[in-house]
This record gives sequence, C-alpha cells and structure tokens, in this order.
Amino acid sequence: MDFTLQRDSIETQFQSVKYRINYYSEYPELNRITFAQSNKTMKTQTPNLTEICTNLQAQLIKGDLRAMRDFIDESVSLYNEGALPLINMVLSNPSNLKMLISKTLNCQVAFETVRANSYCHENGFHKIVLLQGKNFKLRLHHFGATGKAAMENVHDHRWPFASSILKGNLHMEMFKVADEPENTELLLHHVYHADKSSGAYQAHLEGVAALKRVKRVCFSEGTTYLLMPDALHRIVNDDQQESITMILTGKPVSNTCNLYARRPLTVEEKQTPCYTNEVLREQLNLISELIYPQHN
Repeated sequence: MDFTLQRDSIETQFQSVKYRINYYSEYPELNRITFAQSNKTMKTQTPNLTEICTNLQAQLIKGDLRAMRDFIDESVSLYNEGALPLINMVLSNPSNLKMLISKTLNCQVAFETVRANSYCHENGFHKIVLLQGKNFKLRLHHFGATGKAAMENVHDHRWPFASSILKGNLHMEMFKVADEPENTELLLHHVYHADKSSGAYQAHLEGVAALKRVKRVCFSEGTTYLLMPDALHRIVNDDQQESITMILTGKPVSNTCNLYARRPLTVEEKQTPCYTNEVLREQLNLISELIYPQHN
C-alpha cells in the first residue's frame, strides 16, 4: 500500500515560499509510527532549520565545501531522513544553489570530483553529483535535456532521499509487488549492486515479477518530497518535458536494491561514462540559467 503523510508547511527564514513535504513508503504502518515519534520528539530527532541555514550559508560564503560536506555528513548521521528535506530545501534556495554551482566551477579539485561521479543516464536524464560524503550524496537531475523521454525502470533505492523540484513538474508512478497477476505489469526483476568500480553498475536478473501501479503523482515546482528506500517508483515525464530536481540521499540501508524492467538490460544501460570538462561546465551553467535566470 502507498500513502502520503503531509507535515505542516515549513516557511523558511530566507524565502517566503511554503513547502509541503510528502512521505512515501510501501509500509504505511511503519512510516506512520516513525513520523509520529519524530513529531513528539522534534527537538532531538529533527535538526533545527535555523542552525542548518546558518551553517550551510556561512560555509557557502567562505567557499568551504569540505566543511559543508562534514556538516551534512554529521547531520545525516545523527538524523538521517529527518535531516534530508531541511538540508535540501536550504541548498535549493536560489542564491545558495547558484553559489554552490559557482564554487564548484571555480575550484579545480571540486570540479574534477564532480566530473568523475557524474554522467548522462541511459534513462534520459543528466545526473550530476555536486557533493558527497560518507552518509550522503547531493545530486542534480536534469530531465528533458537529452531529447529522450524520462521513462525509468521501476526501482527502489538503498537509501532514503529528499528531492526538491527546481524547475517544471515531475510525474511519478508508485508500485507494489502483487500477489495476483490481475491488473499488473509483468517485468523482469533485477537486483542492483552498488559497486561501480568497473565503470558500470551490476544488475543481475532474478526472474519475473508482477507489479501493480497504486498511484500516479505529480510534484510541482517548489515541492520537496521524501522517499523511503522501500518505495517502488518510476519517473514518467513526456518527451521534451523539462524538469530539474535536487536530490539528497541518506545513509544506505543495504548494498543492493531492486530494479524491474520490461526487457533485459543492455550493456550500454549499465555504463556510467563520465562527462568531459566542457560538457559538465555547459550543463552546470545551463542548469543555473534555467532555474534562476534573474540571478545570473
């Protein structure tokens, strides 16, 4: 079963925009308990938004990306999914994200680290890892820029993640594994392994599974949502439908996750070729201009 829990809107001190955080899980009973407990003990289970704003903005102004990485690492280690939406909302603020992109473009070490971990995904979107630590990765996803429709395979993740919609809308379908074949989609079940040391991810075919679509949702520009590791989903934006999101992943709960495809995966689909310096600079500058043209 899939469901949504909505928190009270959070109005940040630096923006007059109100965000609603959506929580998704395949196990509503578990998620409801976790959410209720975090509400009762908010001071100890959820980081303070003012503290996050102050620390991250100070580190951005100084250009201290290492200190920012360490602060995010510590926050995620302490709070995990409780910290993800708040940190993501701060960093997706127009001036903050522009500053982070600028610092990355002008620091050779930071730029090369980003380039080594970023690539154009075979599913039809650019995946740029802006910052990463032991417990997190901060990524930009740009859909619609490759001329291909963003039709992902159905999948879950090894970690929870928060996503903020920076531009456009993001259309997502939610699924569950069905016991009966009626009104389901028969897909090839692969188990994905995290090791990319060979330059490609490892996905082993396990068999066939029947998946039932339980919901289709549309996240609009300005929305932040939190997805738990067990939530099966896929992005289904149309051709040329542009959408840019910032994603902050949390601590992994497993070394593997599940992927369900309509056909066997090709060798090309498993490759993760790095960008050239020129292509990455072009993509970062383009994203900055598309999201906040008035600030460039």
